Amino acid sequence: MNWRQSPQAFVRALKAPNDPPHPEHPFKIEIAKSGWDDVEFAVPNKALLVLEWILATFKSKLAQQVIVDVRYWSLLADVLGQTTVKSQITLLLNRIPFTPIVSSFLANLHRPCDPELLESVRRSISVLWPLGVHRSNADVLGECWGALLAAIVRIGGALEGDSCQRIGMIVTDSYKLALGNSFNKKKLNQTFLSTHLHSWFQAIHTPTLLSESIYTAGIETLFNLDVLRSSPIDSLFQVLVALPTESYIVLSLPRLYASYIHSIRRYRSTLFPSSGIENAAMKFYSKVNKLLVRYQARQEEVWEARVGLVGVVEGEKVFKPGEVRVVGGKRKRGDDEDNGETEGEGQLKEGIELALDVLRDQSSPKTTKASITYLTTLTKIDYETLISPSLAKILHVLLLSSTEASEFLGLVVEYYSRTRMVPSYIDALVSCFSHLDFVEDSRDVYQAVHTSSVLGKAHLGALEKAVRGFVTPGQVLGVDEGLRDVLKGMDGEGEGGETKDEGNGKEKNKRRKSSSHSQERQDSRTKEIRAIRLSLLSALARTILPCLPLRSLPMNEREVVVGVIEEIGAAVLGGVETFFRVGKKHKRGGKKGVREWDSQVHCVAFLKLWYSLPSSPVTTSSQLDDELREGMLSFISRLDSDDEGLHELSVEIFRALLLSSSPNQTNSKALIDAILAYISPLATQPVSWSGLSCDLDASGGGRCRAALAVFWVVCERFLSVFEKLASLEQLVKFVGVLMGVGRSVGGVEEEGEEGRGGGVNPRLVFLRALRSAEFWEMGNLRIALMSHISTTLAPLTSPSLSLLSLLSSLSKPRLKDVPDGSILDRAYAMYAFLLYVPIEYITKSSRTEFVRCALVLDVLSALRSKGKGKEGFGRGGQGVKREVTVSRVFLGRVFGWLGVVDYPAVGQMTEYLVDSSSTFRPCEGDEEFRSATLDLVDMHFLSLIRSAEKGPEGENSLSSLIQVLQRVAERIPTTSNDVSHLALLHLIDTLTTSFNADKFTPGVRDALSALLNVLSSSVRPKILSMTMSNITDHQFALDAWCRVLAFGIWLPSVNVPPQYGPSIVRKILSAVKNAEIEGEHVKDVCASSLAILLQEIRYAHQVDREKNLGTIVATYLAFSRISGSQGTAKLDSYIAKASRLLSVADFAYMLDLIAESLSTGVHSEDDLTVLIHLSSTLLREAPEGTLKVTQNHFSQTLSVFVNYPVFYGGPASLRVAALGFVAQQCSDRPAAIRSQDVGSVWSLLARFLAGSKKHDEESNPAIFHHIVSILSALVRLRRDLILSTLPHLGTTLSHMLMLTRNLRPQLGAKQSKQVTDTLPLWINVSRPLGGDESKALARLLESLTTKSVVRTHGSGPDTQKAESLSRPFSKHAAYVLKAYIDAMNDPLCFMPSEIRKDLQPGLFSLCEMMSEHNRDAMMVSAFDAGGKTTMKTLWKEYEKQRYVGKG
Repeated sequence: MNWRQSPQAFVRALKAPNDPPHPEHPFKIEIAKSGWDDVEFAVPNKALLVLEWILATFKSKLAQQVIVDVRYWSLLADVLGQTTVKSQITLLLNRIPFTPIVSSFLANLHRPCDPELLESVRRSISVLWPLGVHRSNADVLGECWGALLAAIVRIGGALEGDSCQRIGMIVTDSYKLALGNSFNKKKLNQTFLSTHLHSWFQAIHTPTLLSESIYTAGIETLFNLDVLRSSPIDSLFQVLVALPTESYIVLSLPRLYASYIHSIRRYRSTLFPSSGIENAAMKFYSKVNKLLVRYQARQEEVWEARVGLVGVVEGEKVFKPGEVRVVGGKRKRGDDEDNGETEGEGQLKEGIELALDVLRDQSSPKTTKASITYLTTLTKIDYETLISPSLAKILHVLLLSSTEASEFLGLVVEYYSRTRMVPSYIDALVSCFSHLDFVEDSRDVYQAVHTSSVLGKAHLGALEKAVRGFVTPGQVLGVDEGLRDVLKGMDGEGEGGETKDEGNGKEKNKRRKSSSHSQERQDSRTKEIRAIRLSLLSALARTILPCLPLRSLPMNEREVVVGVIEEIGAAVLGGVETFFRVGKKHKRGGKKGVREWDSQVHCVAFLKLWYSLPSSPVTTSSQLDDELREGMLSFISRLDSDDEGLHELSVEIFRALLLSSSPNQTNSKALIDAILAYISPLATQPVSWSGLSCDLDASGGGRCRAALAVFWVVCERFLSVFEKLASLEQLVKFVGVLMGVGRSVGGVEEEGEEGRGGGVNPRLVFLRALRSAEFWEMGNLRIALMSHISTTLAPLTSPSLSLLSLLSSLSKPRLKDVPDGSILDRAYAMYAFLLYVPIEYITKSSRTEFVRCALVLDVLSALRSKGKGKEGFGRGGQGVKREVTVSRVFLGRVFGWLGVVDYPAVGQMTEYLVDSSSTFRPCEGDEEFRSATLDLVDMHFLSLIRSAEKGPEGENSLSSLIQVLQRVAERIPTTSNDVSHLALLHLIDTLTTSFNADKFTPGVRDALSALLNVLSSSVRPKILSMTMSNITDHQFALDAWCRVLAFGIWLPSVNVPPQYGPSIVRKILSAVKNAEIEGEHVKDVCASSLAILLQEIRYAHQVDREKNLGTIVATYLAFSRISGSQGTAKLDSYIAKASRLLSVADFAYMLDLIAESLSTGVHSEDDLTVLIHLSSTLLREAPEGTLKVTQNHFSQTLSVFVNYPVFYGGPASLRVAALGFVAQQCSDRPAAIRSQDVGSVWSLLARFLAGSKKHDEESNPAIFHHIVSILSALVRLRRDLILSTLPHLGTTLSHMLMLTRNLRPQLGAKQSKQVTDTLPLWINVSRPLGGDESKALARLLESLTTKSVVRTHGSGPDTQKAESLSRPFSKHAAYVLKAYIDAMNDPLCFMPSEIRKDLQPGLFSLCEMMSEHNRDAMMVSAFDAGGKTTMKTLWKEYEKQRYVGKG
């Protein structure tokens, strides 16, 4: 029987026991789908029937086969989507629960997931779940949620789709709601732990919105109140121990710990009524920390988790140390025999040992960094309890480690500074340094300890500040004596012991003969360890001693401390003398002539400490005697010849000698010679140095690094001493080294302070010296510099190398009498150096010489580029061009500083410069060459033109140049960057902007007219050949035609050029519309085309001028859309230049056209913004005699702004442009504002400050600042106009004060709306106004009491008296203050303390205007209790700062 015969047949087919019902029938799902889709097939309650069948099928034996069949879910979603009778569906779901169906679906969901299936399921669940979920208890929903977790684990990332996320969120939210209402939370907890915990960890691993919800549900299951009462920690950790050791589990432990703390804190009053949560929290931490032992194979994850755990402890402030008792005068913890540590405290301290093991091993950078972070966090938690007992071990490990630990050490120093126990920390450092021991190679350890964080700049700098600011006067002597005793002890162990052995030479020889080789090695190692210890103590002492607060001590105590410091200085100097005395005895002993490595380290430590002592508040050391200085100098040469010498010692010797030197000493000349010899390799060898003295060892390049260090010391610290000690001959040698280093400074470019490759290099030292004012103030050094430069440039001053002869010989095939190429290279190096020399420090004679040589060098470079001259004289174009750029930049700087170009052969040199492109071949770096050349050409043009105005000689030179430019104009290309072509345009610009044609002789004018005709005839065909596709290739032709038009105006001629501008604009717009042209070149073409239109308006007849002006406005509007903000700036520059030259009628017509366009309503918001910008540009550059025109336009535009809502309610850019226009006119041309304009200004501001139900996505502070600018200009400059409208000013200021409020957090929607409706459109409560706005408003309020002179036409400042609005506005100040008080006391808002502080100066100005009578009247009538309190507080602050005439 056909199932379509009747509704009964349809029902029987669906309820048949078999599928399909009959062999010839389709499957039941196809029957149901066809019956549902067939609208004409009428079945009573068809939707409910199909719905019941699908749900029953999901619960039948075939459920596993059909539960993930997309056909069933799709049909179910379609049926539910067209069913409106929800009550019958609810009754159906009472018989067939839907939650188990969802659980079954999730349990059978596998990869790959069909997106259509998931979307159909989501649609179905969104309808059925809210109707049937109330029938499911928490256990059923827990099973469904567990199935969801299992599904997430099975399909992984496939559950990241939107449909899956929504399904998961629906299930999770329902489970959380049921869990909250359940009375059997413990059972749910047990089920979760035993079944779903592992899946839960996997599900929360990937951060999504669903995973966050799942995490919250899991935490509520684990740590709800019922479960916490029964102490779930043990059962939780039993399950955690049994889980696999996966990384996502260990990384989730800190988050789990934080959630546990939040939960017990949430139920603290119930769980811990008489105690805190600290014990429970630290117990949980202890168990988690023990759990980490299972994950030893994943050390990086373990340490990340450990850091996260202590971060939670620190952030939640849950650590509580064991109690401390005082028994028998000693501090003890606890009441029993143990040390009183809590379990968590012990675990934290065990972590310290583990961190130290990691730092010693340093096998993984990640774990090493984590271990330092762990120690840093413990320092923040409780330094005294956790870190202090292990400080010695930590310092020892950090001293031998290269790990960055500045933050940790900084916190340690901060702790001792706060507790005023800095000497205790110094003692800890002294103990660590003096007991340092190691098994590694001594030289490696020496390098490691001096590059460690303990001796790092950050740590020692923090220690220096702590000593200077937090060592009390009573502690100074103890610190001083402690350092003295330990330094003397180390000195006795080192050098003193060795000299004693030498005094008993025979006994020492016997011991050497009887001792074994291993004993000698052990003795040597012991000495090296002592030397390293001394170097560390020396570093500590030279950090502390100069910073001791001696001035805060009483005189008698200060004398004692100074005496101790003097003892240290004497002991140190004695150690230095001992070293060099013993070294002198060993002078003939081969390798022993420079002493052993440990002795050198001793001497370095002593010299560094001796050097630092004079920088302390008192003089603590005597001068080095001549014999010792001689021994030190001789030692340097012996050290240089030793392969294992410590070059750091050479640097310290030079530094000590320079510090103690004076011009009258006998060996000063020898010292300077030694320094020059030592640093001489820098001129030829590239070297880089880290800046650490420990890098100046005997390894490869150590000697060169030491030379660089000496060079750095001389240039940075002792340059003035060096100049006083050195003779002129020695200074010349030093300059030679400087120049050798400076040869690496090629061209005019500079590098950053780090130099090449980082660290210190000769280039960095050289540039820092040149940038120092002290360097150029040294007269002797400057004389040596100029002498060296003159000597280098001397070959260029030969009489045979006159500039005229060289210029005339450029056309000759080969020249013989030219300098060698190496001479030119050295000369260019000098000019590269001269770029760093301030022109003011070059004498007039030297300046003249350098300019002449630079000109000669330029021409010789041209010969070199062409390959003329001696063999080997030629050189590639790129190198020569770069060198010529250097000399031309120098010439430009000199001529620019002098303001004139005055030397023989200016005309010939100008022609040569114009022809530079043909002389030097194109290459890389042409832009710098072109810029330098054109700047120089412009200066020569000015000189020639000015001389042509004065006499016939200059006229001949200018005429000759014009003939050269005529030849250039004959071959104008469509596009060009050639110097000669650009020079031609520059000449026209110079003539048309700076000179008058009538001042030239007829001969010059005729030559210029001929140049104009040649240029016009050359450019015109290029303009006519332009098409839409190649218009960007005609950029130079467009620029040239613009100059032709300008040149024609400047040189009055009867020939009126044709107008190509409109056709060019049409081609550009068509090309842009058809996408035939694009890129950055389009902006330049647009700007050039607009410039042509602006020039053609000057040729137009009066009849056509209005049409042309309209074309200009339309073109500007169109090009602004194309060019963007950067291109519009160039358009504005052309508009500004043309605006100054317009007639009054033309200017008025353009402004009227813009005003009409603003009010028509046919332009888009973007076009309106551009029109306002164009109007601002025109008003800013208004021609003379247009006052009334600008006043009328401003009034008309203001009226448009007020009457058309788009200007105060439209897009943000348009609103900002409208207010910016008003602010510009009020600030730049206040005298042009009329009384009728003020009303419009108040109306416009009222519209901008009015409340709005809609708000921008982001607040727009620019509008606020424009309003402040408008009001400030009116108050300061047009006080006369606002005297009659002071109530409007007060109302506006009150509105602005109300805008500084911030919405209180967590308000309801209705309460938030009450506040937001009072705010204007441009303020969003999520982004309130900040400090900059409140400061601007305060300045505006202060300007009310500032005296100023009114700016009006017809009355100068001498005829007016400076006044303020203080007296007139005093009657209105109370209302403004009331607005502030109301804003402060608004229950739905608050005002941040920063904004209140920023507003205080302005509020105090208002208080100053008010009398006490007005204040008392306000207190009585205007305020409630809160307002009175706020007003009293404000007035009290005002009284504190008010000047009352005393003192």
